[in-house]
Amino acid sequence: MDSPHRVDADCMDVPEHPGGPGRVPGRPTDSARLADLIFHVCDETKGQDVVVLDVRLLTIVCDYFVIVHGLSLTHVQAIAEEIEDKLGEQGHTPHHKDREQDARWVVLDYGSVVVHVFSEEARAFYRLEDLWAKAPIVRRQEAPETSA
Repeated sequence: MDSPHRVDADCMDVPEHPGGPGRVPGRPTDSARLADLIFHVCDETKGQDVVVLDVRLLTIVCDYFVIVHGLSLTHVQAIAEEIEDKLGEQGHTPHHKDREQDARWVVLDYGSVVVHVFSEEARAFYRLEDLWAKAPIVRRQEAPETSA
């Protein structure tokens, strides 16, 4: 079918959004809401430089990356555990999780959203934001104000 439209179960014509079937610009998707929830959990646990990247037009693997780093390996672990706990309370469990032995990088795969929790050094080394530079930044944590 070459039409830029699809027919839904209700026989309603819904235009295709470049992000994929059924996505309508300006309307938050379940994956956008999930990414936003993860952003807030990272922010509440004092995660550093939290960034949400919209990768829908760049990969079919997921819709969003959430990237954050902690100030210590213990902090990295605490951020990852808090994400799992808070999302678990709402019925979300990761499809897959991967932790480096020394917890410098934790990946939580929630299907449409993949979370990368780094140590500061690992984040600087792997530079995911640079690798995915074409992905729009949907949300970025505001830098804390410094007193002069």
